Amino acid sequence: MTKTVTDSYARQLQLLHKQKSSFGDSGRYKHIDQWLANNRCSSIIDYGCGKGHVLENISKRYAHIRCTNYDPGYAKFSKRPNAPAELVICADVLEHIEPDLIDNVLKDIESLTLNTAYLIIDTKPAGKNLPDGRNAHLIVESQEWWTNKVEAVTDFRIMNNMFWKERRVSMECRKKRDSDPLFKKDI
Repeated sequence: MTKTVTDSYARQLQLLHKQKSSFGDSGRYKHIDQWLANNRCSSIIDYGCGKGHVLENISKRYAHIRCTNYDPGYAKFSKRPNAPAELVICADVLEHIEPDLIDNVLKDIESLTLNTAYLIIDTKPAGKNLPDGRNAHLIVESQEWWTNKVEAVTDFRIMNNMFWKERRVSMECRKKRDSDPLFKKDI
């Protein structure tokens, strides 16, 4: 498998989780709740789930959905999922990825996605620092940069791409299919 995080950076994240109880503690995302209310889904992976509260809350409201948490920076959820899911959530994660590994992470998300990936990305510096002193957001880039990166690295088709709260990108990405008229295979 392609490397998505270095051991030294995973240790930094694990330390930050221990030192800052609020790191990785989000419990809900409005856009994901709206997506679930309007789409059928039987399986979800929360890629970079932190402490796992998003899927904990989703599973209370949608008991039929198989929920899998994954976060290499949090020991409890550090085992990568074996099977893909219909929906992969990656909320407030990509900006934390080591810049040299962002392409690998996007490809990994794509490989775990059966239908839709929902990406929420912060475009400003974080209010927290890693234990080594670096800002917790290792990649601080614009909506345009993130859009171009997702399009260049993956075969996702971006269905919705919003900028909100003057700092966040919210992207709904669909897996392209051979039957999709907008999908053309290279010959």
